Amino acid sequence: MYDRTAATDDLELEELLRDGLGDVGASAGRRVGPGARLGGRLGARIGAALLPVRHHEQELELLALAPEAAAQLASEVLAHHGHTVWSCEELGGHRVRGLIGSGALNMNPAVVDVHVRPGGRLLVHAAAKEGVIPQRTAQKAVRRVIESLRLAAASYSAAPPS
Repeated sequence: MYDRTAATDDLELEELLRDGLGDVGASAGRRVGPGARLGGRLGARIGAALLPVRHHEQELELLALAPEAAAQLASEVLAHHGHTVWSCEELGGHRVRGLIGSGALNMNPAVVDVHVRPGGRLLVHAAAKEGVIPQRTAQKAVRRVIESLRLAAASYSAAPPS
């Protein structure tokens, strides 16, 4: 069992979002030159520290899947949309964390946690930095992950056993 505290999660979430926004700033600066790339990364990271984090979550039921299969599916879905940061067993289920692009043009990073509970219940939670103009990044990330989980679960349960 892997024990994660809320304070550790908050620090990791902040760092993932700052790094993700820094990557976006660096890719924008790459088009100008090497100095602009570093400046873009640094500016985005500093700006990210000032932005509030918005959260959104939604439940999903995948009754046909065992908890281990649902956790594996969540890991694959997050890897498909971005990358999986970690996956662990918790008391009463599994938890998978990933970082995906969301918001306008999928350029704003969102940290997505999928909590797999017994009985086929999944809780998909996303957190993202938002500026003055709301992009609903966390909502869009949750919606994309849930749609992908539903599609993947349908094809997973329709596949013949090997």
